[in-house]
Amino acid sequence: MSVSLTSYPRTSGGGGSGLVRFQGLLDALAAATALDMEGTARDLLATLRSLSGTMSDADMVALAIKARDAMAVAKGRGWVAGSYFRDAMLVCASHWMALHPDVAHTGLARRAQGAVASRLAATTSVALRASAEEAGTVAWLYQVSALLGEDVTATVARAPAAIAGTRYQACAGGGVLDYLECAASYNVNQFLRIRLPDPAAPALVIAGEAKGGASGYGVVKGPRAFMLAHGLRGTTISQRDMLYPLSRAAYMARANPADPVGRARREAGRAIVDARRDGVFMYLAVRGDIDMANRTVAGQWEEFKC
Repeated sequence: MSVSLTSYPRTSGGGGSGLVRFQGLLDALAAATALDMEGTARDLLATLRSLSGTMSDADMVALAIKARDAMAVAKGRGWVAGSYFRDAMLVCASHWMALHPDVAHTGLARRAQGAVASRLAATTSVALRASAEEAGTVAWLYQVSALLGEDVTATVARAPAAIAGTRYQACAGGGVLDYLECAASYNVNQFLRIRLPDPAAPALVIAGEAKGGASGYGVVKGPRAFMLAHGLRGTTISQRDMLYPLSRAAYMARANPADPVGRARREAGRAIVDARRDGVFMYLAVRGDIDMANRTVAGQWEEFKC
């Protein structure tokens, strides 16, 4: 999924000295040669932010992806403590959205149109809720595309296939699950794995909650051992809490691998647990709805946590 540039973007808008500094900091972080890795990561993020406005949106997306990858590798390998890669992703999202201002400018256009058609045809509350849930999923995929700087419907989540005739959908590469869209309780709604350039570093994992329309955030309980381990004896977890996707992952990680859905849930759950341990797990909650005036899906992220 990573964008790899063999050289830095050339622009007529300035940013030359900033690019030189960016490259030096990036190289030091990637090679783990900096005496102060934490300070180098902070300076790299600050330099990335300073370049915004001096370069094209496309160039900024490319630089943000490179910064994200280097920072995520550094985090996953224990070289830095901060989750600077998250902030690089926010920089990426602002510029990617300038290039792709709505779902109509992405591979999600057809799926968004399907959600609109479902809303127009809906005659029951169940059908209306289903169209809203689909809008939430479309909005989630759009927002995660912006954060990653790529249309995931053309890459890691391209043409997901239904698992054994169920509503679960998945994409895999090289025998590894990259994307899972879940359709039942005791799951995260969305699972996405982002492979990094350094094969020795753990992959980034994003798990998500896709809210449709005005649906609220509920509360849940997790497995007893999970609740006790997190000091949550007799309490519940809000769907807005970082512990929420981790509690769902605890269920998923122990799914029965004897059937295809169980294997996918188990792999996704374990990947979430491992990524959390390595500091490279993110939770993204997005709300989407159908804009009937413009016949499209609109939405925004409401939680984006590491």
